[in-house]
Amino acid sequence: MSDEELFKRTLDWEAKFNEKEKERDYSRYDALCALYLDATPEQRSRLPYILAPEDTAAYENRIGGLIVYMRWNAKRIKTPEDAYPLRLGLAAAAILEERLDSRDIGTSLAFLYHAAKQVGLDPVPHFIEIADMARPQTRQFILQFLDWSEADIESTVAAYSGYLNAQNLPYKEIELN
Repeated sequence: MSDEELFKRTLDWEAKFNEKEKERDYSRYDALCALYLDATPEQRSRLPYILAPEDTAAYENRIGGLIVYMRWNAKRIKTPEDAYPLRLGLAAAAILEERLDSRDIGTSLAFLYHAAKQVGLDPVPHFIEIADMARPQTRQFILQFLDWSEADIESTVAAYSGYLNAQNLPYKEIELN
């Protein structure tokens, strides 16, 4: 993708993000995560700072929203063919780059992994592929998640499912435009 296309897609995402932010519509992150998947390695390295430069008021809100987006995206995984929501959620983890507490990201990875396994979708190749797109520290973090035991994943999902369900976030189809 050209830098010009990256810039245009980033502006389009920003406009959509601002429009949907008030509605707590987490599909507002779809285009950003799709952009991450389509970008070149050099372009991917810039996306976290385009999302939320650390010295801005939007930083905590946008970064925190990506954590919820990962867990919310797990609800979109309903069949073995639903690899794209898994990949979008993993792209969110790569964009986060451990910018928040790694336990929150690990919990969100557990939701994605668990949802995929529940429907018969093998999440491991997708975790590895997206980890390989990320910067080295983030790659290591995502791959280390794969060392979690099934029991740890199950207990993490069980412990935090009530919180996610209490938020009653509506399911949305993936929106890339």
